[in-house]
Amino acid sequence: MGENIYGIQCANLPIRKHFENMNEYHHITPRQCAAARILLGWSQADLADRSRTSTRAISDFETGKREPRRATIDAIEAALIYAGIQILESGGLDIEQQEG
Repeated sequence: MGENIYGIQCANLPIRKHFENMNEYHHITPRQCAAARILLGWSQADLADRSRTSTRAISDFETGKREPRRATIDAIEAALIYAGIQILESGGLDIEQQEG
């Protein structure tokens, strides 16, 4: 059985370390969000599905139309991190290479 982190059910979640100290965690910016999707080859709809948010919430966040609720940002970040994205304090991104 998996864990439920920020409303996302995940099996054998390897990202717990990323959420242990949220005070040291740097939230994703709209540009990082769009870049992370591109790195993963995801559409806004793909990210919305994986983060259990709406496509409109993703679009509005990435374009700066409106600031989503913290729970929405947390869900987006969790989905991206679970997919291997590392959100860097410098404002950049890194992606973990998948084994196999």
